[in-house]
Formats: sequence, C-alpha cells, structure tokens
Amino acid sequence: MTGSTSEFLTWFSSWGNVIFVAAQMLFWAAVGFAAVYGALAYKRLVDHKTGSSVREKVVAPTTIKIDEFVE
Repeated sequence: MTGSTSEFLTWFSSWGNVIFVAAQMLFWAAVGFAAVYGALAYKRLVDHKTGSSVREKVVAPTTIKIDEFVE
C-alpha cells in the first residue's frame, strides 16, 4: 500500500521550521517588550511613592517694564 500525504503535511514539512523560528522570535520580542514596559512602570511607581518624580520648578521672577510700551 502506497501512503499518500496531504498537501498540508507536505507544505508543513517544508515551511514548518521557518514558521516556528519566526513565531519564536516574535514571542521573545513580546517577552522583551513586556519586561521593559513592566520595569518602566515599576520605576514610575517607585518614583511616585518616594516623591522623586515631583520636581520643583524654580521660576525666575520676570519684571516687565511697562514704560517701554507706553508712548
């Protein structure tokens, strides 16, 4: 008896490894993105809790000379 394989199995045996590598690269890119995003979110939380995110803005007083604009 001669066994015949389906077209899908033939295609999968040809391209299955390529798809697996691409899917694994996408997975690790997503894991890396989630790790960086989580670390930045945690840093924002720690900065918020410790108050280091609040920066005092020193505004220099400006003096406007009105006489220059009055005729």
